[in-house]
Amino acid sequence: MISLTKVEIESSRIYRDGDRARENAMLGLYIAVARLQESIGPDQRFTATSALTGEASQGHITGVWLEDATDAYTWLISGNTLEAPLALAPSDLSAPDTAANTDEIFLVDYGSVATAAERIKLPKQALSADEPSGHYAYWVGDEGVKVSMAINDETDLLDYDNTRQEDMLSNPPGDGHNWADVEYREELRQMAPSFPNFWKTLGLDFANLVGSQKLDLLSSLSMSALLSGSLDTDAWKEHFHALTPLSRAVLIDHTAEDGALRRDLSDSPQTEGSARRFNRTRPIELDSGGQGYSFHVYDAAAYSDVFPHFSIGPVMTEFLVRFNCYRDEQGKLTIKQELQIELWNPYAVPIRASHKLFVNLDDMPDFEVIVNGDTYVVQADDYFKDPYGDERGRGPHIPIGTEWAAGEIKWFKGSGRKKSSLVLSSDAAARSEYVLDANGNEIDVPDPELGEVSITVRLPEISEAKGNRFKVRLWTYDTIAEYSPQIEYISAEVTNDTPTLSSSGWLFGYAFEMDDEMERWIDGSLENSADPRLMDMSEVDYADADFEYWSDEPADNLGSINLSGADSFNTQQHYALYDLPTQEPVSVGALTHMIGTGPQMLGNSWGSEANEYFDKYFFSSLPRWHEWTLDSLPILPNRYMEYFLSGQDEIEIGEAYASAGLDVDIMFDVYHAAKYMMLRGAFNINSVSRGAWRAMLSGINIKEWTPEDGSGPRELKHAFFRHSMHGQAADTLPDESVATNNAFSRSGVSLTSDQVDALADAVVDGLLLRGYPFDNLSEFVNSGIIEDAIELVAINEGAENLGLIKHSPAYLTQADVMKTIAPMITPRSDTFRVRAYGDVTHPVTGEVVSAAWCEALVQRTPALTEPVTGEMDLAIDPYSIDTEKYPLGRRLKILSVRFLSPDEV
Repeated sequence: MISLTKVEIESSRIYRDGDRARENAMLGLYIAVARLQESIGPDQRFTATSALTGEASQGHITGVWLEDATDAYTWLISGNTLEAPLALAPSDLSAPDTAANTDEIFLVDYGSVATAAERIKLPKQALSADEPSGHYAYWVGDEGVKVSMAINDETDLLDYDNTRQEDMLSNPPGDGHNWADVEYREELRQMAPSFPNFWKTLGLDFANLVGSQKLDLLSSLSMSALLSGSLDTDAWKEHFHALTPLSRAVLIDHTAEDGALRRDLSDSPQTEGSARRFNRTRPIELDSGGQGYSFHVYDAAAYSDVFPHFSIGPVMTEFLVRFNCYRDEQGKLTIKQELQIELWNPYAVPIRASHKLFVNLDDMPDFEVIVNGDTYVVQADDYFKDPYGDERGRGPHIPIGTEWAAGEIKWFKGSGRKKSSLVLSSDAAARSEYVLDANGNEIDVPDPELGEVSITVRLPEISEAKGNRFKVRLWTYDTIAEYSPQIEYISAEVTNDTPTLSSSGWLFGYAFEMDDEMERWIDGSLENSADPRLMDMSEVDYADADFEYWSDEPADNLGSINLSGADSFNTQQHYALYDLPTQEPVSVGALTHMIGTGPQMLGNSWGSEANEYFDKYFFSSLPRWHEWTLDSLPILPNRYMEYFLSGQDEIEIGEAYASAGLDVDIMFDVYHAAKYMMLRGAFNINSVSRGAWRAMLSGINIKEWTPEDGSGPRELKHAFFRHSMHGQAADTLPDESVATNNAFSRSGVSLTSDQVDALADAVVDGLLLRGYPFDNLSEFVNSGIIEDAIELVAINEGAENLGLIKHSPAYLTQADVMKTIAPMITPRSDTFRVRAYGDVTHPVTGEVVSAAWCEALVQRTPALTEPVTGEMDLAIDPYSIDTEKYPLGRRLKILSVRFLSPDEV
């Protein structure tokens, strides 16, 4: 009985010690979560691992940085406190590949990682300085620097009709679409990865995962061993610091002073005009078969020199107007005139004139016609205006329905203000009509058989200094673009030596053309670059000073526009540069195809403030015309969006086209959508995990890709689409070889697996060289860190060896990469794995008699902590936090807690 009693007492003590150890571990966990709330709750906090700072031997300690800081504010490990946030730094820790002494404990050990160097070893913290009876320790792991795994490709489950009903107001093509159409779903896969490319890090073939796995059931990294492929049972341990089941983030605009929620760019009356017009653009049926896009014009009231703008129309690449003055058979002073223009469709899709496209000549200078000493003043542009038109003086026009193929350049000519001759075409004739005197009378010219006849034209100098540069305007129901010649034409006198010949010859003309150095129109890093689609091209150096353009002497501009050649814009060339939406985008990176002062601004290093769009906006892709409720939430086209509805008080979806504003809290409101959503699969761009970046930079991968040329279905790997909406329709596909004849006919480029690895390594090297986090996405993009990596590892070497034009679609650019990763990236992390330890020590010997480990997954959410002053305004406060009212920022939520056995640590 005595022996039995001793066993029971000892057993009771062991259980009691075990409970106390678990309590101490939970205490460590509570302290960690409290520190986490204080440290990362506010919007303007940024996280990265210590490896970013050069701590090679202690690279997995999570640091927190304040805005614009180069040094960490604190490290999220036990030993640091609110009062002493830097009491313990990574450099203070002993090497993880050595054994722990009695004052240390492993929070991450061989149960989680494969090598000693990847372990996490921390000093224990005593519970009581006077009478140590136990210890605790905690480590906060940053899950945002890892790539997520638990996201399915749900594209084929999108089968609802999100098209506006015909009886609802009007039904413009931009109002949603029917996801039952397979074509829409196939295009969607070209805009962003169908699911995170974690398979690249694990060494699996993505084709084995597509359609055969319920990836969203991966609740732990160890479950990756169950995936299809030749993955070893413990292989997941090699990727503990690179992969995570799922990382989420709050959609924060880090360019705001104290942080704010991002705004939803999805179709809404509140969406900023130009971006909304771009998003809602849809193709139309062309008369000749196939689909194209009708003309759009600028929103003139909103037009400025700030990104972005939007219009659809041709670009004028060359202009010529020429004249002759002579005596016709009736003895009248006659003027012959002709207009020639070259118009380029810079888009990778067909476009069509949906209205008459007028060519207006404004402010052409007066010139004088002198007949045997009598002088008559002529206003040149009067001869290119319809006298029966409206106050805008409509000029010659290109007919409705005129079509341009992708990248096509067309030539048009024609003349005259007589109504029957206003149409421009490829075979229209020049027009002659009488010159009138100041009283509107015809002018008689003496018969040369009765005496000498002289017809001379006196032309003024045309220059910016004189203030008389003329303007050529492409105009439909409003202005598409305006051009003014950069040439300064000299003054001149020209004489018709054969004044009775009316059927041939020209006396003078004015001409100018676009610089044919294509780099100017696609490489925004050049000093003189410009977007060729700008509305106001009058101040653009349209023809470079070294370019052989038309003469500054009017008497030399008598020929026709050259229609052939290898080195200039002409009708034999096709240059497809920009894409247009077939459906609402899911990546902010798609806006690189909008119009800015420079070409392809968004996503490239020259984008400057344009790149703030990555911080300020997102695409919720919430369906507006498909009926749904909070009990039947629809699958979202943007697979990197996730609903966040827990803890919200009263949730109202709102009217489909609601225009509410900050004071009304609904899901469809552009300001509040981010309160009800989170970024799923969020990736912190300050990660220096090479495995994670290899997954992020693996591009678009589609198991069965079906191009329009009938060459599919086939497997597409590591593709980066320049023209993601029309990736299937291009003449040359991403996985086809780059050649001199397909630089501008491509929809993008594909990389090899080795190129992806090299690119990822170069990006990480660039981050390590910087040594501290980027605190917003635009700063990351403007730094050109991906652009430099592309250059460093010679991704475009094949195109360069062929002499192809830099930044043509045959080149991989930073903007191409940003378009692919934009739906996932953030400059901070909001998901954390907390490991905590607790033990109980013998009161006499100090030896550990019981130990416990626990682990929690902690998530930062859009919801606010309790205000320290005033009452919470549920409509306004979540959008933009008052840091004095909410010093702890947004609320953390513990998603799960579990105790770990020593073998699991």
